[in-house]
Amino acid sequence: MNILSYNIRGLGRGIKWASIRNLVGKFKIDLLCLQETKREAMDKACCQSLWGQPDVAWEWQPALNAAGGLLCAWNNNIVQLWQTLKRKKIQSQDTCWCLVGDFNCIRHPLERMGNNCSSYDTNIIDEFNDWIAELEVDDIPCMGKPFTWRNYSDHCPIILKSKSIDWGPKPFKVFDGW
Repeated sequence: MNILSYNIRGLGRGIKWASIRNLVGKFKIDLLCLQETKREAMDKACCQSLWGQPDVAWEWQPALNAAGGLLCAWNNNIVQLWQTLKRKKIQSQDTCWCLVGDFNCIRHPLERMGNNCSSYDTNIIDEFNDWIAELEVDDIPCMGKPFTWRNYSDHCPIILKSKSIDWGPKPFKVFDGW
């Protein structure tokens, strides 16, 4: 997780906004914490403009006159998807679930072959693994290729074959306790 904390000493417009937006984009910031905004009002449009995209969640504390003011903004994409899927599983009456897709997250650093594995945030990896455990889903291992991407592309088809096994009739047993 990439966090940017910045005592902005007044969040006017123009250069400071462009600077923050540039830093958020350049360093792929997940959490932005601004102190001394000196703003008495903050709205969704302001946060989206600062963040540089619409998928932002935020909390703020207004300034008192010309002093103080806090703003925390974070990437709402990942958490929102995970929470939505968790909510749907809880509401569902189905006993079997199959989740497929690109979650833009890895379970283990070894899943990124050829990259600097030390650069991955273990907190995000741990959060993703905790989420998988909470949903009580299994990560089905790949057969054949170890990864679903090839030649710098993640457009590799995945085929999931499901086979139910007929174990025959269930035996009836009488126990002495009956």
